Amino acid sequence: MTADDIEDRVYKWFGKHYPGNPDAECHRTVAPELRAILFTSNVEGEISNGGLPQLLWNTFHHWRAVLDDAEMGYQLFGATQHCEAIREFRALFQRYEQECRHYMEHSSCSEWCEYGNNVMKSQHKKLFFSDADYEKRQAWITANEQRLLQLVAA
Repeated sequence: MTADDIEDRVYKWFGKHYPGNPDAECHRTVAPELRAILFTSNVEGEISNGGLPQLLWNTFHHWRAVLDDAEMGYQLFGATQHCEAIREFRALFQRYEQECRHYMEHSSCSEWCEYGNNVMKSQHKKLFFSDADYEKRQAWITANEQRLLQLVAA
């Protein structure tokens, strides 16, 4: 079985147990290995699609848990630069959280992202546009195939 096949099983498991979007409860109840896969992928997808502002907007009510789980995942995968990036993103989100809330209440995601991309600068953002994170996650998944398959079988 390939790492992509296993990753697909993880996503299907989440879809079955947490239809729609994983909420804050899954950060407390789901095995760390599964959260690592889901939330590193989530962070990468949001950043590559709309940047840091979109990540904050789309995870607003539980962004701390998302970043905590992503950082834990990158640690598991040996992606130390990504861990540093997550720490920087956390500081940016703390700084701009109230402004994002204001945009949520009075404006739109596109307006927030336009503003946010001008103020939420990060030298680490480019890491999330490379294959390095994907390759490290895939290698870790391959090395932990048995454990991951046990977790999604439950």
